[in-house]
Amino acid sequence: MKIKYLPLVLMLALVTPGCFSYRVFPKQYRDFKVPAATKTVYIDNPRLKRELSILKGSGIYNITDDSTCTSRIKLHRMEERIACGNGFAIWALFLGQFPMSLPDNRTYSFEEIVQSDTTAIKVDLLIVQRYWFWDIFSRKKDFNKEAGKALAANYYSQQIIKKTAP
Repeated sequence: MKIKYLPLVLMLALVTPGCFSYRVFPKQYRDFKVPAATKTVYIDNPRLKRELSILKGSGIYNITDDSTCTSRIKLHRMEERIACGNGFAIWALFLGQFPMSLPDNRTYSFEEIVQSDTTAIKVDLLIVQRYWFWDIFSRKKDFNKEAGKALAANYYSQQIIKKTAP
């Protein structure tokens, strides 16, 4: 008798709006306060829109349009290692009432060029995309803003990989 309702439950699970939010890890990075930006830099390749948006959101640098600036940043494409979505089965079974997370690991890298000195900076951004019905009320839906927080926290806590190139 109850099996006849299974298609209805599955249909509801598919059409129930899924709400998502982003969470930065480790947790202490979520409320990290960025000190005032001290360096003014020019971006060599602003065509990498997503990477540029993350850098702007981090607040590490004052970004200028003046190409004669002695400090420059050369952005690299962000490397993404996205997790599988097996958790969606449980999420759908409970109609979004059970939170499901997709832990994505991204590597953000850029070069800081000051006159003839080049410093390569590589940061692992640990950001989880969480799906939960109640995240409809969350304000953490902007990936670039949350990634900027993670970038700044990693940068200022010195958990970055720096290599100086000759």
